[in-house]
Amino acid sequence: MKETLWNSKRSIILTKFCILALMLASIIMMFCGKYLISRFLTLTGGARINISNEFSFYIITFISYILGIIALLTLFCMLRFTINLEKDLVFVPQNIKWLRFISYGCLSAGLLLIITTVVYHKLFLVLSLAALFMMLIVRVIKNAFEQAVEMKEELDLTI
Repeated sequence: MKETLWNSKRSIILTKFCILALMLASIIMMFCGKYLISRFLTLTGGARINISNEFSFYIITFISYILGIIALLTLFCMLRFTINLEKDLVFVPQNIKWLRFISYGCLSAGLLLIITTVVYHKLFLVLSLAALFMMLIVRVIKNAFEQAVEMKEELDLTI
């Protein structure tokens, strides 16, 4: 059998590499959080609402670390989902769970970014809407997987 230049195995390897790279980037950003947040506040001029610069720093720091944790957990779920695909475990209940958690991660990030939009800068609205849109896409895929798992279970019972 002729091996093509690009196949599903290589695609999964690339996906896992990208997920791990994003996890590493998230961890680095969390370790450099104080510096990055100070730069952000300097560049944007701080909060749009009437609060002190110190309180503004604490709010954005708290939100940033929560978003970092959400990102790591969501990426972990993506990694587990990808590992299942690599093992040819496609239509299994475990994948529905991973997709559900991924959608929760997108939803929570989107909601936190709406708060950030109100308090800090209107450009965060773009990130918020992107996260919420991704949540919808993942939910649709999760629902399709749920139906596929049910169909697979029914098919397994008939055989």
